[in-house]
Amino acid sequence: MTLEELKARIEAEALRRQAARDGFTLDAVKSYLGQDVALPAELSTEPPPAPHPLDFAYFDALAGRALVNACYITLLGRGSDPSGLQHYTTLLERGAPKARVVGAIAYCAEARRRGARVRGLAPRFALAMVEGMRVVGPVVGWVAALFTLHAQRRRLRVLENRLEARLQAVSEYVSRSNAQVGIRIEALRSVMEARD
Repeated sequence: MTLEELKARIEAEALRRQAARDGFTLDAVKSYLGQDVALPAELSTEPPPAPHPLDFAYFDALAGRALVNACYITLLGRGSDPSGLQHYTTLLERGAPKARVVGAIAYCAEARRRGARVRGLAPRFALAMVEGMRVVGPVVGWVAALFTLHAQRRRLRVLENRLEARLQAVSEYVSRSNAQVGIRIEALRSVMEARD
């Protein structure tokens, strides 16, 4: 344990004891410390509103949990269940194409009953399913990759720019949060000193 950690522990314990003696609660202090630090839009986990009519490009712009949640909300009209969310995010983490996940949800019985349609999904889903076959899949995958190389390079540049924007947003958010917490700690310290 470093000197700074020890100092922080002692200050936290003193604050807790002072709060208990004066009728403060730690929940009140925690809520005070966590106020007014807004999460940037770039870091939101909520998917953007779905366009009408639905297009595969909408889903292609999303990733991970946001993609799966958007599929459930727009195609099934409900939130994702824990097992489905886990299953589809695991598929994505293992490198499954987005079209496979979107197609699996869009073409399930529940989505078909709702009449969910996604323009541009059918050929992408078919290709993703063929690429999953043991013998034919790798050959089809190589041929498809060769014909879409230019588009893939463009998508990688877009991804690079999105990641850069998210990293910048994270950096700014951490800086603002750090400054806000520092200000609030100083305010609490001065309140506590004034009460002594």
